[in-house]
Amino acid sequence: MSRFSRRATLVLLPLVLAATSQATTQAATQARGPTSGPDEVIDAKLARQFERYALARDFLIQGARDGSGAISRGQWELLITLPENDGFSAAEREALAARQHAAIEAARSEARERSALSLDAVREAAEVDAFCKDLPKGGMLHIHPSGTLDAETVTLLLEKVNPVFERRALLERVEDAPMSDAKQMLAFLEPYGPAVRYENLAPEDQAKARALFFWPPGTTVPQIGFGMVATLRDDSEFNEIVLRAFFARAQAHRVRYVEMAKSLKPNRPTLEALDRIDEIADEYDIVARFNVGLSRVNKERKNLDKVESWIEARDPGPVVGVDLYGREASAPNLDAGQRIYAELLDARELGRTRLRTTSHAAGLGEADNPRDAIVMGVERIGHGVTLRQDPVALEYARRRRTPIETNLTSNVQLNYVDSLSSHPFLDYLRLGLRVSLSTDDEGMLGTNISRECSLAVGSFDLEYAELRRMVENSIETSFADEALKARLTRQVADDLAAFEQRWSRFARP
Repeated sequence: MSRFSRRATLVLLPLVLAATSQATTQAATQARGPTSGPDEVIDAKLARQFERYALARDFLIQGARDGSGAISRGQWELLITLPENDGFSAAEREALAARQHAAIEAARSEARERSALSLDAVREAAEVDAFCKDLPKGGMLHIHPSGTLDAETVTLLLEKVNPVFERRALLERVEDAPMSDAKQMLAFLEPYGPAVRYENLAPEDQAKARALFFWPPGTTVPQIGFGMVATLRDDSEFNEIVLRAFFARAQAHRVRYVEMAKSLKPNRPTLEALDRIDEIADEYDIVARFNVGLSRVNKERKNLDKVESWIEARDPGPVVGVDLYGREASAPNLDAGQRIYAELLDARELGRTRLRTTSHAAGLGEADNPRDAIVMGVERIGHGVTLRQDPVALEYARRRRTPIETNLTSNVQLNYVDSLSSHPFLDYLRLGLRVSLSTDDEGMLGTNISRECSLAVGSFDLEYAELRRMVENSIETSFADEALKARLTRQVADDLAAFEQRWSRFARP
């Protein structure tokens, strides 16, 4: 497809699809007769909608091949939106949502019948925390290394590095949050001038500095926490200290595999450093893999150059995917990610790379952000909470069995959901989306994977078969190669069988 014909397609394709859609509707109506029910009408519209999604994705890939560049939001909506006379009515959307609710209820009953253990009995015995601590976790697929620092590691590094805190530099990191809140949080630094070393702070101010590494619930300026981490120097010694502490905790919580998102340069020193991290993880009987982290605040060209360099890398080693994150509300996936993911999809189709795709989507931002990510071909979604706002997009994700990286504590503390009880992860799981639990920035957020399990078991009517399914999903939807995935699957199955024996006193009658 030439550059000219692609532009022409933007104008002509919606017209062609509209005519095709109308003809298909008329033919289907004639075939079904006048007694066709609302379910048949909804299913026919879903089929046409999903066809549009597939065409839009192919259109992006073609743009990556012929160099015709990004398309606008208006052009994108022309491609994927059904004609007005063939779109979903409010009543049809409500009917689709009702169908999904019925499927959720049916899945809950089925899961209860399939469960080897009774979580109701675990809850009644007040043993949720012990149960979850002992549960084999499989993998964690949504981890930011710089967010894993716990209080002990922060204190160790502050005393070792004795960093300089520059109030202005910390304020410059704040994005999409009230500056007054950030200034109030950093007010204790003002008497020390523009910069001060940690050791020169009064003891009470050292405590305030340590507290800035962590995010209390409702914190509006978490970027300060990452700014504090940056003062500790992101070098090999820093990485080893931080990651050893993280791997030790992960091992204690019975984790086998982790994927971490980090900004990575495609060069030999990076690969050597990642291989060293994988060796350290192996000491704790954990496999570590990495996704190239791309910030939405970067220039598109910078991100594209990085992706293209990783595609050209002959052997990316422990690098398995690409993850787009940051400022979702002001830089949604369509704007910040379409060329990145189109380039990766094209390269994978042509056999030029094995890198997979995930993206932070549907945390904060519009409801169409997760839809666009999935339509663009992103294989896994981080957070995903706003996906529930669009039953058509949710149905698309359901039929594709889209994996969702769920982070309960993170979603509550960063106000992605109004409350824990309103989190949609269990509805997603019961609809067939491949949900797994993770911890996001677990150190900064004061959580761990066992606590996430306790929140899921203790706050929802989760059944054991569903909890086990999330553990299995964490390996099944990982970006590990097939041989490694098969080995991990066997290990986790053995781990779960032994676990069920240990907790057999809670076996379902």
